[in-house]
Amino acid sequence: MPQLIFNFSWFIDLIDILIVAFVIYWLMLLVKGTRAERMLWGLAIIVLVYFISQRMELFTLHWILSNFLSSIVIIVIVVFQRDIRRALVQVGKTSFFGRGEISKEDIFEELTKATFQMSEKKIGALIVLEKDVGLGDYLDTGIEVDAKVSSEMLLSIFNPSSPAHDGAAIIRKARISRVGCFLPLTRDQEISKSLGTRHRAALGLAEETDAVIIVVSEEKGEVSLVADGDVYRDMDATALQKKLKDIFWGAMTRPAAEGDAAGRKKTKEDFGQKFFFKNTSLKIMAFAFAIALWFLVVGEKKTEVGFLIPLEFRNLPKDMIIVGEPVRDVEVRVLASKKILANLSPSQLTASVDLSTARPGINNRRVVNATDIKTPKGAEIIKVNPSSILVHLEAIVSKLLPVKVKTSGNSAPGFSIKSISVEPDSVVLFGTQAQLKDIHEIYTVPFDIAGIETDKTKMLSLQFADTELKKAEPDVVKVKVSVKRLP
Repeated sequence: MPQLIFNFSWFIDLIDILIVAFVIYWLMLLVKGTRAERMLWGLAIIVLVYFISQRMELFTLHWILSNFLSSIVIIVIVVFQRDIRRALVQVGKTSFFGRGEISKEDIFEELTKATFQMSEKKIGALIVLEKDVGLGDYLDTGIEVDAKVSSEMLLSIFNPSSPAHDGAAIIRKARISRVGCFLPLTRDQEISKSLGTRHRAALGLAEETDAVIIVVSEEKGEVSLVADGDVYRDMDATALQKKLKDIFWGAMTRPAAEGDAAGRKKTKEDFGQKFFFKNTSLKIMAFAFAIALWFLVVGEKKTEVGFLIPLEFRNLPKDMIIVGEPVRDVEVRVLASKKILANLSPSQLTASVDLSTARPGINNRRVVNATDIKTPKGAEIIKVNPSSILVHLEAIVSKLLPVKVKTSGNSAPGFSIKSISVEPDSVVLFGTQAQLKDIHEIYTVPFDIAGIETDKTKMLSLQFADTELKKAEPDVVKVKVSVKRLP
C-alpha cells in the first residue's frame, strides 16, 4: 500500500509544495516584526512578477527582471546580512516559554516581585516582554546575557551602579535575552507631559510592535504597564500580575501535572489549536505562494531539442555569385517548454546569413547569434553549429557565345537535312571569369530529326555544363530544320 501511494506523482508534488510552504512560513516568522519583513515581501513580489512575465511572454519585463535577479544572492546577503546572522543563531531554538525551565506563573511572579522591589527603592526600570512580533531589530543595541528570569537578576541589571541600568531588558523565549537596549521614542505630541523618557520609549516600541513593557518610574516609583498603545499607570502587584496573565494567557499553554489526565488532554487540545490556528494568515499565505510557485515552475519546465534547418543567404550582391558548395544546413539547439516544443517543427525555424557587405573571394560569415534565427515566442536558441561559415564569392562577367544545335536520329529515307537556323544565333552567358574561360560556344538540348520529311521548327532550351553558371539571356532559342528530297 505505501508503495502504491508513493507511485502517484500527485503525492510527490504535494510533498514538494508542503516543504516549500514550510520554508516560506519559516522565513516569514524569522523576519516578522523586523524592517527586513517589508524588503522580503518586496523581493517576493519581484520574483512572482518574474515568473508571471515569463509565463505570459512579456519579454522586455522578463529581460529586466532576469538581469536583476541574476545578482539576487549578492543582493540578499548584503541587504539581509544582520537578519541572516540572527536567523542562523536562532536555528534550533524553541518557541516562547518552550524550554520548560520556568513556568508562566513563575515568570509573572518573578517579574512582579522584582518590579515592586525596584518601585519601593525608586529604581528606574524598563522591562520588555516579546510577543508575536519579533524584536530582532532592537537586540543588536544591547548586551547579550541569555539568563533565566528571576527577581535577583532583574534587580542586579537595573541597579544604578550597573552599566546597563539605563537601557531596557528584553525577555524573549522565557529568558532575559539582552539588556541595555535602546528603544525608539514615541513621536506622539499629545501624550501627557508628566510621562518621562522611559514611558516615551515604552510607547514608541508599542507603536511599532505588540510587545508588553513594564515601566518603573525613578522619580515616584510608580509602576506602569504599556500594551497595545495603552498605558496602565500606578498599578499594584495584584493588578500587574493579573494584567500580564490576561495578555499572555492565550500565547502559552499550561503544563499538565504529572498523572493529570485532564491536564494532559488540555495540553494536547491547546497544542492542536496552536498548531492549526496560530498565525493562520501567514500559513495560508505561505501555502498559497508555494502553490503559485509550483504551478509557475512546473509550467515552465524546459527541454533542449536539436533541429537541422536550412541556411538562407540574404542580400547577395547582384554582381556576384556563390562559388563551390557552402554549408547549406545548420544544427540549432532550442530550449523551450514542452508545450511549445509539441507544436514546433523545423519549418518554423529559419537561419540566414547576410551577404550585403561581402566582397569577391572567401568570406567568413557568422551564422549567428540568436537574432539571426527566427523562433516562435517562448523558444530560446542556446547553440548553433557551425557558428560561422565560409562563403566563396566571385564577380559576375558576361560573354557572347554562338549557339550550336545538337541533333538526334536520322531523317526519313530519301530525305536529308538542308539547313539548320537558330534565332538568335548567339546569346550572352553570365558567370565568373574562371567559369567562362574555356567556354567558346553553347549548345541546345538535342533536336530529334528521326523520320523527318518536312521542315520543322522548335523552341529549344540551352544546355549548361556548369550548373553554377547564371542562365544565358535568352535561355531559349528558336531552331528551324529544313529538309530536302534526295534525287
